[in-house]
Amino acid sequence: MVRIRQGKSKKWRKGQSCESNPATRTHREAAKRGAIVGHATQNSNLTAEALAKHVQKHDDEGDVELQDEEGISVKSGQTFGAFSVSGLTDCSNPVFASVKRFWDSPSSQHKEVCAVLAAVTEVIKSKGGKESETEYFAALMTALESADEIEAVTAITFLLSLVIRSVPDAILQAKFSKSCQILVGILAAHATDGAPGLLRPLLACLCRLLSVQEGAVWSESSTMTTYNGLLSFVVHSKPKVRKAAQEAVTVLLKKTPGDMQHHPASATTAKFCVQQIEEHGGSSQGTTTTLHIIGVLKEILPCLPGQNVKTVCECLLKLMTLGNVMVTVNSLQAIYKLLCASPNTTTLSKQLSAQLINALYDYQPSVNDNEPSQAWISTMEKAYVNLGRLDAVLGYNHLPRFFSSLMSYYLSDHSALSKAAQDTMNTLLQDCLAPVAEDVCAEITKSPGASNTPLQKIIKCIESGLQYRYQASWKVILEVIRVTFEVLGKHCPKLLKKLLTSLCDLRGTHQFPYIKQLERAVGMAVQKMGPRIVLEAVPLQLDKEIGGPCNFPRSWLLPVLKDNVRDTELKYFFDVMLPLSANLRTKALSLKEEGKPLRVKCTTLYNFRSGLFYRDSAPDQLTCARYSKYISFDMVLQIILHSFKSVARILGVALTERPDLRLTVCQALRLLVSKMSDNAENKKELSLYAKNYLPILFNLYTVEEKEGDPDKLPILETVRIYLSITDHKLVAKFFSKGLEKLTGSESDAKSRYVSCRRRKSNHGNSSGVDRKFKTVDLFTNCVCRTGMSGHKI
Repeated sequence: MVRIRQGKSKKWRKGQSCESNPATRTHREAAKRGAIVGHATQNSNLTAEALAKHVQKHDDEGDVELQDEEGISVKSGQTFGAFSVSGLTDCSNPVFASVKRFWDSPSSQHKEVCAVLAAVTEVIKSKGGKESETEYFAALMTALESADEIEAVTAITFLLSLVIRSVPDAILQAKFSKSCQILVGILAAHATDGAPGLLRPLLACLCRLLSVQEGAVWSESSTMTTYNGLLSFVVHSKPKVRKAAQEAVTVLLKKTPGDMQHHPASATTAKFCVQQIEEHGGSSQGTTTTLHIIGVLKEILPCLPGQNVKTVCECLLKLMTLGNVMVTVNSLQAIYKLLCASPNTTTLSKQLSAQLINALYDYQPSVNDNEPSQAWISTMEKAYVNLGRLDAVLGYNHLPRFFSSLMSYYLSDHSALSKAAQDTMNTLLQDCLAPVAEDVCAEITKSPGASNTPLQKIIKCIESGLQYRYQASWKVILEVIRVTFEVLGKHCPKLLKKLLTSLCDLRGTHQFPYIKQLERAVGMAVQKMGPRIVLEAVPLQLDKEIGGPCNFPRSWLLPVLKDNVRDTELKYFFDVMLPLSANLRTKALSLKEEGKPLRVKCTTLYNFRSGLFYRDSAPDQLTCARYSKYISFDMVLQIILHSFKSVARILGVALTERPDLRLTVCQALRLLVSKMSDNAENKKELSLYAKNYLPILFNLYTVEEKEGDPDKLPILETVRIYLSITDHKLVAKFFSKGLEKLTGSESDAKSRYVSCRRRKSNHGNSSGVDRKFKTVDLFTNCVCRTGMSGHKI
């Protein structure tokens, strides 16, 4: 049991919770201390007087001249260690806004920074300066040149690194030589023992100075000397300094001066990196330095010229032979980042890219080495994508070898490698094969005897994944097959028939574990190849009567077909799918007559799985939904001209003899007519059958209702829509016949005839208007005499 103890925290007395003067005033006392006067620290030799003496030495070329010693308002003996807060707060330049937070810091370095800023600000204001970035830059460079104490130098360089970002490029170009001389001198003096707080601002200042120089300046030896000094710090022992140098080198190489394709220092940088790798790469003690250089190469490889890229890549490939996993993985990552950058041909040409791919095959890791293998697969994937970007045909021709190499990773004990191989295959199929699939398949079709093309090798390689030795990876291999059907199914369905057959045969094996993935792959084949080709390759086997009609091993194909049929032809629907539905219906009826209810249910179930009906399992309704499927089969409307004449009679028979299908057929006819409104040729084709369909629809609408008959309003709506494309002469003829029927019909039929005649008159000419009104008047009188109500004209 847990005891709840009373806390030791202070509690307010009753009624004192809003007291404004509490007894504990820790934070208030801390705020009072140093709020007005700064805290003094150890004395510094850098006094305001010393700063004023060195101001007069400032170069006259600068925009700010601080030569007059008069008016320096710093107290006698005031050092940068003990400063006036008012001097710090007088600084109005927003560049130093972050420094003002240091005024009450216990750190001696922060206090030194505040002291320097206060003194420099006071000097600038005493000379009537505007506290611009240029003025601060000039004053700080002067102070840096004369500073002796390491604390003062560190504080000045920190402030200099803040302000130099905002100094105009023209000023930095004008003061480049002198500024670099001062900074490089300090950097060299403290290269080994300097703290990161000093070295990092110095590197940032040098980077800023070098980044604004024009191309001509980089041809001078002094500039390259400065850059080499900066470059040497990329292998510094202190991480923060090393990182700052690496970032500076990356920024410089990515910002090329003028219209140059590559930075003038890129060749020097590549040479330095290669020298460092050759010097330290072969020894175990130099592994750290080697990894540091590889870290730099990850960022700068896309910025190097093609010849330097080739040299560096050869050097990295040599490192991979040493057997060090860290070095191997990082080398592959460097090449990977080069390829991810999609460099232009001046950096990585298609020839060099192909050579790099061929070279990487010699360094393929074992399938049991997880990390190196994943790095190798990712690098090869980007290499092929990059080659395909540069030359699609060349990339396609190199694919079979890589697909063959990837198959070995499906046998690995590491599931991550199987997944990596699947993702890579899918990417290559979509990015490298899809752009050339149509042209390649067209060439293969023109040469029927071709059997060893790269495309056929790829398909055979993927098909081999269905062998039983790859059973552990079937789940991911089936996803690759699905993408294969998606990319190639439309262009070369014949080449995929064998793969499809093997896939469907695998579905019939006992307790197959990946049914969902397999049916997704077959569904994609149905979408892209079409049901005709799929059923030609994989028949439904309905004629096999082994064990009776319940033995239907490929019944699983029916729902797959139902869910994935896209853009097929009406003729195929009526030639194949409709007879299939009729066959199942006939079997169900015959089995029912023979008194075999179980087999009737099985046959009905197969028809249900195929989506042939949607109401219940009655045999009379087995074809109902398959007619509704007729609507989705009509998604490609250009085939109406070639298909509709062969199915028009079937639809007419269904309207007359199948009440359960009547509404669905009417819906299909309405959809066809509405879709044909913009296509004159198809519209004309459909209008030819008005003389057949309209009389049937008139009779269905006007006949007396029987039990089980569907609603007549959809039939009337079908009449209205079909009349919109019917010839006017034919409409007038139907109008006259309807008038004759109306004058001699019973009252209940008369209302339906009037409805039909209204639809006809809306699409007829004006010659029958008088007759229409006379007939309506006659019918109205008839209604009044008989007392009929509830019918609207």
